[in-house]
Amino acid sequence: MRFLRHLFRCQRSAWLGFILACASLATLAGAPSLAAQTLDQAVLSSPSGERQVSLPNLLQPDDFAPAGGRVRYTLQIELPAPPAEPLGIYVSKVSLSGQLALNGQPLGACEPGPLEELRCLHRPYLFVPPVGLWQAGTNTIEVEVFANQRQMNGLAPVQVGSAQELDRGPYLRDRLLRVELIRALTWVSLCLGLLALAVAAILRTENVFLWFGLCSIVNALSNLNVLVSTPLVGFELFSWFIFSSRMVSVPLLLLTLLVFFERAGVAVRRGLVGYALLMPLIVWLGGNDRWLVVLLYVPLMALALAMVPAVIYWSWRSRQTVHAWVTLNYALLMLASVLDFLRLNGTGSFTGVYWITYAYTGLILLFGVMLMSRLASALISERELTAKLDLEVARQTADLKEANQRLAELSTTDPLTGIANRRQFDQTLAVEWKRAQRQQQPLSLLMLDVDMFKAYNDHYGHQAGDECLRAIAAALRSCCQRSGDLLARYGGEEFVLIADADQHGALQFAEKLRSAVEDIKLAHARSPSGQVTASIGLATLVPAPTTTPDTLLRLADEALYQAKADGRNRVRQAAA
Repeated sequence: MRFLRHLFRCQRSAWLGFILACASLATLAGAPSLAAQTLDQAVLSSPSGERQVSLPNLLQPDDFAPAGGRVRYTLQIELPAPPAEPLGIYVSKVSLSGQLALNGQPLGACEPGPLEELRCLHRPYLFVPPVGLWQAGTNTIEVEVFANQRQMNGLAPVQVGSAQELDRGPYLRDRLLRVELIRALTWVSLCLGLLALAVAAILRTENVFLWFGLCSIVNALSNLNVLVSTPLVGFELFSWFIFSSRMVSVPLLLLTLLVFFERAGVAVRRGLVGYALLMPLIVWLGGNDRWLVVLLYVPLMALALAMVPAVIYWSWRSRQTVHAWVTLNYALLMLASVLDFLRLNGTGSFTGVYWITYAYTGLILLFGVMLMSRLASALISERELTAKLDLEVARQTADLKEANQRLAELSTTDPLTGIANRRQFDQTLAVEWKRAQRQQQPLSLLMLDVDMFKAYNDHYGHQAGDECLRAIAAALRSCCQRSGDLLARYGGEEFVLIADADQHGALQFAEKLRSAVEDIKLAHARSPSGQVTASIGLATLVPAPTTTPDTLLRLADEALYQAKADGRNRVRQAAA
């Protein structure tokens, strides 16, 4: 609980920091310059004729063709003399897109490309024309705007003043608040969503991670309406995608809340999911009609508002801090939704900031902090429980472990491969060395190493590596038919074989073992040959008083090293 309280204090601080940042930006941009002028009167030229309008101006349906069209705003500003420093023209908001001209000279559009293919409605723009374009007396600013029936915002008031002051003032404020902050929130929402979906795939019983992950990703996608000015797809397809993302985000958020409060029954889940799946299809078939979108959106918003008292009641019943925080943020989200809806009905309201984007992402961040803290708390509790169990098991099995160690020392069989182990090999080599020394007969030692076995383990996993060693041991054992031969696992991926044979016979035997490993045809993606192979080092000695079994081992190991150096999957014999 201490950890949770700390996280929620951080979340509270984040909200306070956001409010203070907005206040600071507002203070910064309060008065761009004493010389700055705000132009709020313009002449609108459209297919319906010319008329004087006040800015901000909302266009009328007869101002452009039904499919969308261009209109022109003409503004004038008087200058007593040509400016000595660059003047800026700040346009805080246009309809879908716009381009600017000063005294008949084009200054450029909001973004590169034809106006009909751009979406600049959420971005502020600062144009800085060359000083020489300004003139003493009347200066004419023309703003050509593209609008359609879904975006009839027209033009906001235009500010003219010192380019430097405008850049540091209202342009910086609006750019940070309406573009850069949303860009950052979008990435956070997307990352939280992907992380939650990964957790949901691992913890299949925790449905809240699934719905939260989908909700976060859809929220990030809906913000593309703000961040994308030149869509890669057609205008209608992009509009449908934005409409669909925003609508689908509502039932996903409601599902996340209901699952979080453990109030999501099967019928409720099916209903919300079905509604979320049907809405995009209906909007597409309806040709992105705005009134159809509103009609589909109203039941969701009514349900979302109706859930506010329910969430408050559930939070009051649970008496949990996390529930209280979620309830507070959800209430703020609904308040932002109402304010934005009222703003949409007011003349010129499009110049303001729509708070739903920030409030929705704020709730997403809270859910992210809460769910990640829940996951962290579960991991900490599991670790503590595991530590206690390990300590208890260690106490109760100390004697058994000691007995198992003694039994393991006495064992002569490798538990993984079923062949002789290192202990039995050492004992057998000492016996065979003495026998060969008495009879003055050659004794051969073959040392085999699986090529690139670490890479095999890393790629396929340790379990597959164990299966590989078992298969190799079985193949080698099938080649050892003579009673005097001893095959043993020397350690890791190394095998050794003691053979009562001379150099020629031992070399043939080694090639037979190498081929047996190759004939397994076990795939090895990181091996140049594409399959598992082995390298073999061979040494043959007639024991002398000045030599020991370690001499034979050293020679075989050196030969094995040479086989590896020469390219692997081969046999090398030590010099006599």
